[in-house]
Parts: sequence; structure tokens; C-alpha cells
Amino acid sequence: MTTVQQLCLSSPCDETETLVLKTGMKNPFVYLFSMNGLEFLSYMLSKIMGYLIVLGSVVMKLPQILAIVRSRSVIGLNVYSFYFECAENIPAVIYNIAHHYPFSTYGECVMILVQAIILVLLYHRYTTNPDVGKAMLVRNSLLLVAFSCFIYFLPSSMQSIVPLISTAFGMSARIPQIITNFKQGHTGQLSLASWSFSLAGSAVRIFTTLMEVPDKLILFMFGSGFLCNLTLVLQILYYWKETNSVLKLSKK
Repeated sequence: MTTVQQLCLSSPCDETETLVLKTGMKNPFVYLFSMNGLEFLSYMLSKIMGYLIVLGSVVMKLPQILAIVRSRSVIGLNVYSFYFECAENIPAVIYNIAHHYPFSTYGECVMILVQAIILVLLYHRYTTNPDVGKAMLVRNSLLLVAFSCFIYFLPSSMQSIVPLISTAFGMSARIPQIITNFKQGHTGQLSLASWSFSLAGSAVRIFTTLMEVPDKLILFMFGSGFLCNLTLVLQILYYWKETNSVLKLSKK
């Protein structure tokens, strides 16, 4: 049985490396009672912000989804960004569940994964690109299922690379869109609201990770996501006028 399977089946209280806030403590509440006022406030702030991010992530991609549905267009969007976003969140979800990290520190990954899948389906529904057909959808869906199995059955000696895999796919999800924006000189149907929330969420995640999850790989994952999200938000603002002109022409 691999380490991922063992971690998923074992009790959180038996894993001294994966406890809330402090490693090596079987009961995190013992540590809570020993906190001073500032430490306790920081911890509670982290928990509150974490759950707010999870709640907010339920509708994080909603502006993007609504923009596509209302316009019945995916102009300016890169389908591979949506696929890579799915691949980014799959290992993140499996890794955090396996290590029994608090849901408040990764719950948005689950919500974003579901919404990324919806965006993939919408892209295939409204695209006019003949190269993006049902065959691509079936092929990439099977690849994502195989990828999920690969992460789940990964040997214990390779567990440390899981967050790095997630980071690599996260960069791959955003970089193609960033390049597309530079090439076409506008950001198409990209939603400022969605990406602003992503930017704020990744910033908060850096804080909650520092407070609750002593894992540098997870910190690196959220840090790289923050930089990519910042780039996309700045692009949306920079190309605002050009984007509006393109979208008006597409409606005629």
C-alpha cells in the first residue's frame, strides 16, 4: 500500500507530521490554550480567512462562467488553460486530503476544480474552433482520470513532488493565457472579478499556509499562483479599452 493510501486510511490523530498549526502534537487544542493573545488572534484570523476563501471560491469562477453563457462566446480564451487548471487542483486536493490538512487550508481547490470542469465543458459547447472537438474532450478527460490515479498511487519516496506537480500545472494553466493576451493585444472574455478574487485568494493562502501548514512546498505552490494571478489582473486592466472594442465588434 502506498503512502498516499495509508495516509488517506489512517486517523488524523495518528499522523504527528500533519497536525493543525504545530507538528509533533497529537492534540492541537493543547497548543491553543498555551498561546498568548497575539498568537491566538493570528490563528483565529487565519481560520476565518481560510473559510471565507473556501466559501468565496464556490462562486469564484461564476463571473467567467456567466460571461461565456451570456455571450455564447469563448473569444480570447485558451482551452488548455482550463484543462491545466483541472490538472493543477487534482494533485493539490489529493495531497492535502492524504496529509489530513484542515479543509480551511485547501477547500477552494475542490471548488475551483469543479468550476474548471464546467468551464472546459462550456468551451467545447461554444467554441467555433474546428480543432477543439469531442475527440479532444474525451481524450483529455481520460488523461485527467489517469493522472488522478497516478497521483493517488504515487510511491512514498516521491510524495514530495506532488505540490511541485500542482505548481507546474498551475503555471501551465496561466502562462498560455498570459501569452495569448500579449499576442492578441486584448484579454477577451477573461473576467476581472474572477481573477481579482483569485489574486486575493492566493495572497490569503500564503498567510494561512504560514500560520497553519508548515509545508514549504505548499507555500511555493500558492506563491507562484499569486504571481501568475497578479500578471493576469494587470493584463486585464492594461488591455481594458482594447478588449471592450474587440468584444463590441464580435457582437455585431
